[in-house]
Amino acid sequence: MYGSKFDIRFPALPCSILSVDAMDISGELLCDVKHDIIKRRLDSNGNTLRGKT
Repeated sequence: MYGSKFDIRFPALPCSILSVDAMDISGELLCDVKHDIIKRRLDSNGNTLRGKT
């Protein structure tokens, strides 16, 4: 079993248009991958904002 962790910040991009695709080294898309992705709205200083993501 493999795992990945990442922390990426897009200061001027709405959460609603962000997504993640998983693929192997050959470029083939991986299906049925278990994932937990947490999106958090940030202010211009990188602080978490409350409310809908």
